[in-house]
Amino acid sequence: MKRAALAFLMVVVFVAIGYAAPIYELCMNAGTSTVYVVKEYSVIAINEQTLRVAGRLVVEKDYEALKTLLRSGMIVLAKPGVKVYVETVRSDGYVAIRPVGKINIFWTLSTAVEKDE
Repeated sequence: MKRAALAFLMVVVFVAIGYAAPIYELCMNAGTSTVYVVKEYSVIAINEQTLRVAGRLVVEKDYEALKTLLRSGMIVLAKPGVKVYVETVRSDGYVAIRPVGKINIFWTLSTAVEKDE
């Protein structure tokens, strides 16, 4: 029993480290002039709460409600390659972004952005 618990703990730690590394980099660069680009098929929301609701709807498989969010424009699929600044990073992976040259702030997941090269 102890071996199984230890093995499980090791897996959790390795997954957490893999997840934390990109979040750490985003946190260090949040609010700076570091430019990121949005990846293809990324969901962008008008605010953090809407993004959380969209995530819950996906888990619940309530695709009709998800379509309603999409039709209303509260969430959109981002154009890949859009250049953004990271404004805020939450420890759970939610990220506030601002397109370069714009003043509006939108929300997405940390996996949706990568450093511009």
